[in-house]
Amino acid sequence: MAINAANMDERLSKVRQLMQVQNLSALVIPSCDPHQSEYIPEHFARLKFISGFSGSNGTGVITQNEALLWTDGRYFIQAQREMTSSWTLMRLRVNSTPTVEKWLSQNIKPNSTVAVLDVMSIYLFASYKYFLESCNINFIAISNNPIDEVWGKERPKLPSSKLFIHGLEFSGESAQSKIAKLRQVLEAKHEMQFPWINLKQSADSMFISDLDQIAWLLNLRALDLPNTPTFLSYFFISQEQAILFIDFKKVDGNDDLKSYLSQIGVTLEPYSQTFSILIEITGNYNTMLVDEFSSQAIANALTEGEKKNGYCISVLYLQSPIELSKAIKNQIELEGFRNCHIRDAVALVNFFFWLEQELENGNENLNEINVCTKLNEFRSVQKHFFSLSFETISCVGSNAASPHYKPTPESNKKIDKNHLYLLDSGAQYHDGTTDVTRTVHFGNPTSREKECFTRVLQGHIAIDTCVFPKGTNGLKLDILARMYLWRAGLDYLHGTGHGVGSFLNVHEGPHSIGGRGDTPLYPGMTITDEPGYYEEGNFGIRIENVLIVKKAEIANTFLSGEYYCFEPITLVPIQKKMFELNILSNHEINWINEYHKKCWEIVGPFTEGKVKDWLRESTLPI
Repeated sequence: MAINAANMDERLSKVRQLMQVQNLSALVIPSCDPHQSEYIPEHFARLKFISGFSGSNGTGVITQNEALLWTDGRYFIQAQREMTSSWTLMRLRVNSTPTVEKWLSQNIKPNSTVAVLDVMSIYLFASYKYFLESCNINFIAISNNPIDEVWGKERPKLPSSKLFIHGLEFSGESAQSKIAKLRQVLEAKHEMQFPWINLKQSADSMFISDLDQIAWLLNLRALDLPNTPTFLSYFFISQEQAILFIDFKKVDGNDDLKSYLSQIGVTLEPYSQTFSILIEITGNYNTMLVDEFSSQAIANALTEGEKKNGYCISVLYLQSPIELSKAIKNQIELEGFRNCHIRDAVALVNFFFWLEQELENGNENLNEINVCTKLNEFRSVQKHFFSLSFETISCVGSNAASPHYKPTPESNKKIDKNHLYLLDSGAQYHDGTTDVTRTVHFGNPTSREKECFTRVLQGHIAIDTCVFPKGTNGLKLDILARMYLWRAGLDYLHGTGHGVGSFLNVHEGPHSIGGRGDTPLYPGMTITDEPGYYEEGNFGIRIENVLIVKKAEIANTFLSGEYYCFEPITLVPIQKKMFELNILSNHEINWINEYHKKCWEIVGPFTEGKVKDWLRESTLPI
């Protein structure tokens, strides 16, 4: 059935009817899946089903009279384009926009019931519940919900891609070693070996729902999620047991994989029976560690288990110790990151040369969508290529003003010599994950475009070249990327950088550079540097490299402390015609020349002919 405004409004009407039957004054719909994934299978895309919004971060609220969607600055323009007129956009962190829970407290009558889908995180659910119940509003998490009932038989099935082993040549550490270390952590015998992990209380078991944590721990990969080599699963571990909850179809017919799982001491149980088995397990352990950002469905199951077993298990809702261990890459992983970024740069250099030549030769049929096919061709022939790491953001002119714009047949623009072109793309390689953004002009950029571009570049350089003491988090560094824009009264509404997984999630926590970046940066972490600027109706600019955090070699170390810095590993030239030279300092010009020299010296040997000539010209000193 074709989806149009009438279809969407009919769905909304049916959901409201079911809400009345269940006596719900409001229904809250998070955009996540039960594993808190950013990019989710269509089976869990409930917010998209009911509102049309396909962005990776959003929260919908439906009442009998209103339908509202909260999202951040990356998706304002996209949300307005995708939603019907029945929905109202609520711009997060802009002026007087109330938070979801604040709006509910102001618009829902006391003694009413508000329900949220139980995919909401335990942390958020507790925060909402505390606030709303202080306003005499009952707040509950439900599994059987009106969205699924309306969706019915049209709902897509769960994905079931095949599992495969992520070899030691890429992971750098065996699953046996990782599991043994995790068990040490659970016993609280880890402070010397893992000083970055702050788990002061022991636990005799742990339940994990985060998909990239499970994939990393077990050195397994698949492709259940879009452009993300993970698989739908849960994992339980104690000193005696290790249980992987999974669809058995993922391992059917693979005797080597079954043997591998046996060798690392992991048994299998059906994914569909996860919570019923978890309810039984609660009676066998005293203390269970559960990540506070797991879904509320897990907390509900643990509570049900306590009631059934007549036994109160102590649950520690804390940050998973796996998260930081995964974020700090070992030397094999870091070398893989460097190598895959060289190959990725070769693909992008070939692409930009091809695109420039096509335009010079008068090709007027190039657009945001069809050039992505060509880019995929260049990437797919690179060694260890697996998939894209996210859906390519390919945008011309005003479309680039939406930071996470996705071209559609309706919005698709032609690429020409009159507008800026922003390309944010990346790939999954078996030895690492890439994410790179370049903004280019194939004609003559305006002075306004050049000034804005240069101020973004200055912020990019400031992050790249900063040196900071041990214990510094990304929140403290964020101002460096924005200060040159601020001087001109400009800014951007997204974070400056995110962690990057090793053949895992392209957006990896817990570290970041930006408003929520409160995790200290450690050597071995990988993180992006991507300031930008966006003018609605005109253009968008972003420059993005991946960096490795490393120890700084400097003359002084105050109070004998350690200092850290960044190593850029993205090796794609930054278009020189976009520079407003009179804004740049000598330090910044030197950085540009050194960066381009590195691009030429490392990537040049892997190019030939006219592509090599293009790269040489693109990296000559300014």
